[in-house]
Amino acid sequence: MDQYVLLYFAWDKTLSVKKLEDITLVEEKGDAGDATGPIGCKAGCEFEVQDLDDAGKNVSTVTKKVFFIGTVLFMAPSKARCTNQLSEFQRQLEENGGNLEQLVDFAKEKMNVTTKTKRGASEKLSAVLKELAEDAPLPKKKKVAHPWSKKKKVVPKKTAENGAPQPKPKKKKAACNSGTKGNTAVWDEASSRQGRKTVSRYILQGQYTRAFKSMVKASSAARRALRRTLQMVVSAELKDLCNSSILEGSTSLEQLMCFRWQDVECQASKQAPTLMAAIHAVLGKKKMYNTTTSTPVVGSILSQLMFTRNKKFNASQHLVGILMWLAGCGRELFERLNHLGICMSISRIRKRLDTIIKDYDAQVCSWVRDISTQSKQQLDVGNQNIDKKADSTPSFTLCFANVNKKTEAGHQTTDNKNKQYNLVQTYAAKDRISCMHLDDSHPSAQDIRNIPLQTYMPSQADVQTLRMEYLTMVERILVNNISAFEHLHTEVTWHIPHLYSDQAARKSTLIPLGVMEKDESKIADTIDILEHLQKYVPERGDNMVKIVLYGDRLSCERVNDAQNARINHATEKACLQGLVGSIQEWNKRALLLEDTYKELFTQTSARDEGTLYHAKNMFGQITHNIHETFDHSYDFMVFCTKAYVTAAGITYMDDGFRKDAPDALGTLDDLHRVAERVVSMFFFPPNAAKVLESSVSEKVMQSETLFCTCKSKKDGEGWIGCEYPGCTRGLWFHLGCVDMREEDMPSGAWYCSDLCKNSHTVELLVSKKTKRKTKVPSKLDHKLEYSKALMWRGLGHMVRQDSLREADGDRILMHWKFDLFEFFEKHHPKYFIQCHRLITDVSGGLSARLSHQILWNRTVNPHGGTGGNIEMDLQMEFFNKEFKESLKSAGGNLTEQTMARYSHLIGIEKDVAKACDVAVQRRPDFRAREKVVDSNNLKELVKLVLDHKLLHYIPGRSHSAFQDFILKTDIASPEKLKLRIMKRQKVLADQRQLFGSVTF
Repeated sequence: MDQYVLLYFAWDKTLSVKKLEDITLVEEKGDAGDATGPIGCKAGCEFEVQDLDDAGKNVSTVTKKVFFIGTVLFMAPSKARCTNQLSEFQRQLEENGGNLEQLVDFAKEKMNVTTKTKRGASEKLSAVLKELAEDAPLPKKKKVAHPWSKKKKVVPKKTAENGAPQPKPKKKKAACNSGTKGNTAVWDEASSRQGRKTVSRYILQGQYTRAFKSMVKASSAARRALRRTLQMVVSAELKDLCNSSILEGSTSLEQLMCFRWQDVECQASKQAPTLMAAIHAVLGKKKMYNTTTSTPVVGSILSQLMFTRNKKFNASQHLVGILMWLAGCGRELFERLNHLGICMSISRIRKRLDTIIKDYDAQVCSWVRDISTQSKQQLDVGNQNIDKKADSTPSFTLCFANVNKKTEAGHQTTDNKNKQYNLVQTYAAKDRISCMHLDDSHPSAQDIRNIPLQTYMPSQADVQTLRMEYLTMVERILVNNISAFEHLHTEVTWHIPHLYSDQAARKSTLIPLGVMEKDESKIADTIDILEHLQKYVPERGDNMVKIVLYGDRLSCERVNDAQNARINHATEKACLQGLVGSIQEWNKRALLLEDTYKELFTQTSARDEGTLYHAKNMFGQITHNIHETFDHSYDFMVFCTKAYVTAAGITYMDDGFRKDAPDALGTLDDLHRVAERVVSMFFFPPNAAKVLESSVSEKVMQSETLFCTCKSKKDGEGWIGCEYPGCTRGLWFHLGCVDMREEDMPSGAWYCSDLCKNSHTVELLVSKKTKRKTKVPSKLDHKLEYSKALMWRGLGHMVRQDSLREADGDRILMHWKFDLFEFFEKHHPKYFIQCHRLITDVSGGLSARLSHQILWNRTVNPHGGTGGNIEMDLQMEFFNKEFKESLKSAGGNLTEQTMARYSHLIGIEKDVAKACDVAVQRRPDFRAREKVVDSNNLKELVKLVLDHKLLHYIPGRSHSAFQDFILKTDIASPEKLKLRIMKRQKVLADQRQLFGSVTF
């Protein structure tokens, strides 16, 4: 607006009679305009007016709004009321033929407008009509809210004659045109001509938006025409969009996981811009909750519209349905949401899942084909730059474990009882460190006999490496917990590098291979399991390219027993020789941690300050079942170890280091010096030289072991082994020699005689008895010995985990050599056998390819990144937990098809959920296991250790529960350990000779 009209129609009670000079702007409530008169404001702005009497005093202050209708300035409670009054003026103007006198009278009668003179009112009204006649452009409207401010009462003025109050004028309703609704009026003939003229001018000027707004505002016919036009345009756009829409249902998991709402919106914006503009207009510009943009919501609306139009556009509905099925949603929820077009029906989702898992092992089969078709020359050429490109040739390993599921009947009867499902689950892991370029020729029995005894013992270099690991771990603890060393955080080694550090940081490719309803504790079922898994063993002509099969200690035993039972079959495949069993890491770590708690954790030490049980009562709760609470038990052990190491560091520091002043900060040399002194307290590794120098009877060394009582070889007959490791009758026996058939082989332990059974029972009982008390000098400090043992064993667990997290094969093998001593001393004969076999396999007992594969591909990295590797059997535990959780939604209706569907979808749930998070632009919720770091508890335990001087040498003291405790790391019977190693080496050589005598 360029000018303001000087005529004000005010019918509010508080402003019944006003002059322009009496209305003054007190405070602007809205946007200010370019004022040319006493009042300057824009349309829709709020302002306050003062009601002044003749003496100039303020009578009342009222908040009003200004509205521009045409070129007339109205002050009224609402815009609609102003619009109605303007329409009434237009009608009266036409009826009176432009008679200003009559129009002024009408204004006085209807609007209670007064001026000083009638002539002045006529002049003001003439200006209004002149503006209307000149067809001034319509101003741009602004949507305003209704003023809800309370009106103040106005005291009526008294007359001059009698002083009686003047009666309030009654508020008259504004004339309302039946052809109006809101702020839109119906044009008559005159206004229609003027409106068409205005629209034509807008079109000629290229102002199409104003032209359409004018038509839509004034004509209902224009609105109907516009709706019909938009309907045809949107219908044509949808028809074009349906010809090539990415919302059409996909059949593969890869297509579902690549689904993105951005792609949907981009395609729709190009092919259906009108529809997308309408959807965006409905949503507005408000930022959607928990998302960066409204793209997922727009895509979801569009997908439901297209799904309702044509059921083939169901990509979004399938994605939502799969997520619902994996979350365990019920049938009724599927039916309800399916009718709303949000998801597919549960039957369609099941069919889609069956289609997805139909080729669950396609990637593994492709690896098998690639290995089978490549020759040795191709492998050598493809692996010339093996250090730079570790996955140039595909290779993989398998891992399996039992997973048991128990279903309980609601009402047990003879026909309806609780049922135990014994299942076996398997997955394949692609090797990140290739080994296919190495020699694959198998060593002979003599090669195994020629393995030096020193190979099974930790060398002096291994001892130095172990000490380096302990020093690194101690330095990490000191830097994190002592303020004098905090500034050296970047100087400490947080990731110990090795030859394949880059490859170990890559994310692993894991392929779940489903479950089988087999019991691995039975040899017959184990044979079926191996026969099933041998379909993933590559073949080059008549030779099988052997694949490593990882498992826990019991699983490896069953694999070995099953292969021995099929030794006399005609072909290598029938003898189950395509798979090589090898023990994994996590269950071994749990066993060693259990030994630590057995040695240092007892309930009778609850009142002994500084013991594990006393610390448990102060800071945490742990149970005696380490396998069930491994994470918590391990974290508690690490917590106590860090406290003792920190206390030891403070004990050996100079007095100046205990201050927090900047000049008291320690240097890197100070950190190394303190760490060396701390490690020197307790670092006494077992002495392998004593074992090597011990003497063993020549008679035992020269004795030859022949299997079975017949001492002969029989082709085509099965074998069974005696459970007693010290069996002198043959250890392995032909089934015919013991009058047994293959189907009658027991699932548990079998002894060849009562002598072996009784001997084995006695050994087990002896191993459970309490240890013999050792006479110790009276000057020993047994509390200090306990503290040393806690740090020695606690740091040992930490360095073993660190080597696994870095996937350092050399360090892992070194720890197995030290663990061989531990298994012997702690009486774990079966773990001793598996440990001995592992060291033999990587030291010449298997081909160079298999040795390298077992050594460097023992871990997987589920998420990628340095230090993110975990044990393969631990990953299997995660898969088992996920499988058991998913079976809960099936209730008690566990069929073979249901279990297969759930097992093949293991791992897919997280991938689909992650793809959905990416599709809706939501941050993926990666929930790693939380590590609680309570510095206050750590400081409290450190203070307790320092106050009780548990790291100082005070002769003659001891904990009440550990009277004669001594840190022992040496082997009590080195000659027995040497004999045990030699016997196991001879057994493996004889087995290799036995298998090698069979011609395939």
